[in-house]
Amino acid sequence: MNTGYLRSALIAGILAIFSSCGDVPRETPSEAPPPEVDVCSFLTAAEIEDVLGLAPGEPQRGSEGIASCTWAAPDGSGSLVQLVLRETTLGSYEDFVFEYGEEFGGENPPRDRFRPLEGPGDWSMYVADDNAIRVFRGEEELRVISEAEEADEEILIDLAEKAAAHWS
Repeated sequence: MNTGYLRSALIAGILAIFSSCGDVPRETPSEAPPPEVDVCSFLTAAEIEDVLGLAPGEPQRGSEGIASCTWAAPDGSGSLVQLVLRETTLGSYEDFVFEYGEEFGGENPPRDRFRPLEGPGDWSMYVADDNAIRVFRGEEELRVISEAEEADEEILIDLAEKAAAHWS
């Protein structure tokens, strides 16, 4: 038997297999990806008006791939309320301090700007610089932000509690 011929045929066969690999359909996962979350369903216009005393504009969803919703101020001057849902690795306020402590000179963040809260979720934090409440649950974070003049920390906590109640 001609071993040179067999070797050539084997190599040609292997090359044919490798060159056609791009044409082979890839297996698709058996589970479809989870549906995109409708963050606009976390608050209603009535809830926002009840808390802020201002009727919000129609909710505007974030661009593709960003789970967010913004309700404009009635006069169009900015956002009355904004919700942003994203993944996180922070499991506690201590994790936040560890992760970002270097930005604060290796020390605890200033409590007047960043402070843990008793509130919704597994844990929550007030962020004065953004006028926001960050609510953490599992591996997700919900930011509740407001540019409304009336929105102090207590109002933001109220909005965050209402939003977290609809967050499943």
